[in-house]
Amino acid sequence: MRILIVSIYYKPEPVPKPHELAEGLARRGHQVTVLTGFPNYPAGHFYRGYVLRLWRREVINGVRVIRLPIYPDHSAQPLLRAANYVSFFLSVLLFGPIVSGATDIVYVWGNPPTSGLAGWIISRLRDARFVYGVHDLWPDLAVVSGMVSNSLFARMIDALERFVLKRADLILAISQGFRQRIVDKGIRQERVQVIPHWADGELYRPVAANGALRKELNWVGRFVLLYAGNVGRPQGLDHLIEAAVLLQTTMPSLLVVLVGDGVERERLKSLVSERRCDNVVFIDPQPPATIVAYSGLADALYVGLKSGSLAPLSVPSKVQTYLACGRPVLCNVPGETAALVNNARVGVNCTTDTPEGISDAVRGLAMVPEDERRAMGHRARELFLRDFSMALLLERHEKLMQSLLAR
Repeated sequence: MRILIVSIYYKPEPVPKPHELAEGLARRGHQVTVLTGFPNYPAGHFYRGYVLRLWRREVINGVRVIRLPIYPDHSAQPLLRAANYVSFFLSVLLFGPIVSGATDIVYVWGNPPTSGLAGWIISRLRDARFVYGVHDLWPDLAVVSGMVSNSLFARMIDALERFVLKRADLILAISQGFRQRIVDKGIRQERVQVIPHWADGELYRPVAANGALRKELNWVGRFVLLYAGNVGRPQGLDHLIEAAVLLQTTMPSLLVVLVGDGVERERLKSLVSERRCDNVVFIDPQPPATIVAYSGLADALYVGLKSGSLAPLSVPSKVQTYLACGRPVLCNVPGETAALVNNARVGVNCTTDTPEGISDAVRGLAMVPEDERRAMGHRARELFLRDFSMALLLERHEKLMQSLLAR
């Protein structure tokens, strides 16, 4: 197949799924081209070695990558974020048909609906099938993240999302909850398939605890609850910090470790300072190998989403990464994610997303015998290998697209 992937993020930006998909399909013998922006995420400025121009062509691990102009931003300012999205939309619309070449399938990877619209237009110009990957629900994400507060703008985004969904030949949702929400918007069920996020099981894997690293980090004798990922508004990490405040005296061994960066990091660091919270530490973004080493030292890995319409429907991508690392999960995501954790017995769920609910769950997990926590980790890895391995889900992508072309 000749496949054109449209993704606002791509390698070397730390969003691995788009390049894992592209390279995986290329290894299977398909001709893959990617339209993306000049790399600027997450800091909001262009990476060293990249100078803005009309386009830049690269070949990365067998994938033809074409970088297009984009306004660099990943701030909390709604207008600047909108400029980031709209500039990529205009670049794909103006230059994409010129540089992309012939294609059988245009696959828009989990972008805002503006990118979906540009991808659909290219698919019509190229007489290609249009596949739309839905990894966030719009306008829900824009509202939860604070990008949109005006109901008129929210309705406009919703109208655009519905327009794109209705024109997709195949829609790939990351969860059953997302699939149902899409069907509720008037999309025929047979056009919406579920392919969850995956992780690279060779990169993210269980490792033995490194005693020297534990001493270096000053984690000896601590119950370590680790969060690794985007430090943004949707993650609701302020409630995790408030839970740590509540546990300072009753659980002095607790150490909450937040690894990553994002628009909320500085505010959360100020919150920790104001609350005189000495059991929360921040670590700058780290490469995957370091995250794996930290996970081997952690007693549990935390995943959370701010309460709202998205949380019960979503399964955050870090869940698969945590499962791959074979560690117990402390889950503060209701609905589908909580059911996964509960049914597979791979961790503990928070009863509420309040600081009190989180602190109760932390205490409950700490009281679980170490042998049972180790068993939770073993079950997590087994669940990952059975349902969320990269090879399995890349093969599902391939088969669905081949079936689409056969029809």
